[in-house]
Amino acid sequence: MLALVALVAAACVGNLSPRGGWAAPVPAGEWVYQATRDGRLFRIDARTGQPDAAWAYPPDNQKFGVIYGTPLVTEDAVYAAAYSCRGDQCSARVYAVSTGDATSLWSEQYFAIDTEIVGPLALHGNTLLFGTSNIGRNSDSRGYLYAIDVTADANKPLAERVGDRLKWRVAVEGKVWGGPAIDGDTAYFGTMDRNVYAVDLSDKASSAGDNGQGRIAWRFESAGAFVARPLVAGGKLYIGDFDGKLYQLDVQSRRADGTSKTLDPRREWAIDLGGWVWSEPALKAGLLYAGTLAGDVFAVDVASGRFAWASPAKIEGQVIGAPAVLEGPGTPGLAVPSSKEDIWILDLRTGNVLGEFNTRAAVDGQPVARDGFIYAHSRNDQLQTFAISSRARVNCIDTLKRGACS
Repeated sequence: MLALVALVAAACVGNLSPRGGWAAPVPAGEWVYQATRDGRLFRIDARTGQPDAAWAYPPDNQKFGVIYGTPLVTEDAVYAAAYSCRGDQCSARVYAVSTGDATSLWSEQYFAIDTEIVGPLALHGNTLLFGTSNIGRNSDSRGYLYAIDVTADANKPLAERVGDRLKWRVAVEGKVWGGPAIDGDTAYFGTMDRNVYAVDLSDKASSAGDNGQGRIAWRFESAGAFVARPLVAGGKLYIGDFDGKLYQLDVQSRRADGTSKTLDPRREWAIDLGGWVWSEPALKAGLLYAGTLAGDVFAVDVASGRFAWASPAKIEGQVIGAPAVLEGPGTPGLAVPSSKEDIWILDLRTGNVLGEFNTRAAVDGQPVARDGFIYAHSRNDQLQTFAISSRARVNCIDTLKRGACS
C-alpha cells in the first residue's frame, strides 16, 4: 500500500515526475493504437502485429509529457491528453490526431491547461470531456469537468479556425482522477472528495456565470474517495471507492431527486469488498466483476447486490487496470491485470484460477480482447499480444523503440 501511495503521488499530485504507462491498447479497425510512457502515439497492424512506420505523433522533436489515460479513437481521429510537471506545477495538453496521416486536426495543435489530466477522455457529439485537478497555481483541492470543441479545422469556416476551444467547465469540490462515463446527455464521474457527480451535457443546460453549477443534475456522497471511472448500464451506475465499497446507483431516480445522498434499498445497493477499488468494473450476463488493491477479485449479482462466487479470487499484486471478459470457445474467463506480474485468468462462473498470460512484467492498464487475441501494455514499455486459445504470446513490441522486444 505504501508503494501505491508513492505511485499516486508521482502520477497525480505533481510533486514528483509523472511516469505514465497506464494507458490501455485501443483496437480500432485494422489497427491497435497505443500511448507510450514518453507521451507519444503509435499503432500496429492488427493482422501482422507490425508497427506502422508512417504513423506516429507527435514528431520526434516534440514532447507533450506523459500519457496516463487511454486515448479515445474514432474513425477519423485519435484524442489524447499528456502532461508534465516542474515541481508542483503541471501543464497538460489535449490534442486530436488524424487516423489517416497522424497530423494534427487543429491549427493550434493542442488545447493547453495548467493542470494534470490522469483519467481517460470521453466524447459526446463534437464535445470532448475530461476531468482535471486544480488549475494553475491554485492550491485548493477543487477539480473540474472540462468540455472542449473537437471539430477539425478542415470542417470549419476560416473565421472560426482561431479561438478558444473551451465550451464550458464545471467546478466540483474534489480532484477528478478518473474519466467520465457518458450515457445519453449525461456525464458521470467520481472525485477525490468522495462524491459521484452527474452533469447535464445538453445544450439547454446552463453553464454561464456560475462555474457550471447549473449543469450538475445530482451528486452522491460516500465515505471514500473515487478514482475509478463509473460503468453505466441499464439505467444503473456502478463504481467502487477507497472505502472498499462497490455501489449500484439508480440514475433515473437520482435525477428526479438531485438532493438525495442516501441509498434507496428498493433500487440501489452497496457491498463491501474490503479493499480500495481503483478500476472500473466489468459487466457480463448480470454479473459485475471488480478487483481491489488488496488483490481480491469479486463477482456480484447486480439484481441482488450479493456475492456470486463462494469466495473471492486472489491474485498476486494489486488490481489497478480494469478486468476484461474473454469471449470464445472453452471455459468463460476473466482477464485480470496484476501490478506485480502477468494477467491472471479466472473462471467467470466460480472465480477459480485457470492460468495466466505471462507478460513477465506488471500490467497497470486494462487488457483488451478482440478477435481471439488479448492486447496488454505492460509497465516495462511493451505492447504484448496473446492468443486467447493457447495463452501463448504471439507478438511483442517495445513501445519506446517501436520495434520488436529484445
